[in-house]
Amino acid sequence: PHGHAALVGPRTLAPLIDMRAYLPYLRGRLERAGGRYERRTATSLDEAAGATAGGAGDGAGVVVNCTGLGARELVPDPLMRPVRGQIVVVENPGVEEWYADPVSDPVHTTYILPQPFGAVLGGTAQDGSGETVPDPATAEA
Repeated sequence: PHGHAALVGPRTLAPLIDMRAYLPYLRGRLERAGGRYERRTATSLDEAAGATAGGAGDGAGVVVNCTGLGARELVPDPLMRPVRGQIVVVENPGVEEWYADPVSDPVHTTYILPQPFGAVLGGTAQDGSGETVPDPATAEA
C-alpha cells in the first residue's frame, strides 16, 4: 500500500550448520562405518589417493579435497585464483533466520548467519587477494 514499506524477495528454508559441531559428528559416522580419517601432506591428488610414485600405499576409494585455493597447486589448476572474504562474529541480538542479500553480484552480497556462538556477518569479496590476516578497517566497515 502507498506510504508503507514492505520487504519483497525470495524466501527459502535451508539448514545452517555449525561446522565446529558437524565435522566431528561426520568423522564419528565415518569411523563407525569402518572408514578411516587421515590427515597428511600430499603434493598431488594421486598421492593423496595412495597412488604414489612406486605404487606404494593401500589406495583410497574416496579422497575429499578440501584444499580451497590450495587446489591451484594440488590439482593443478592454474585458473584458480583467490577471492578474499572476511567475516565478523558479533553477539546475536535475537536473529533466528539467516539472511543473504539477493544480488546477482557476489562481490556485493551481504549475509547474516545466526550460530550458537553469535551471529556471523559477512559481505566482502576481494578478487585476486589471497591475504589471510583479518583487516581491522574491513571489520569496522
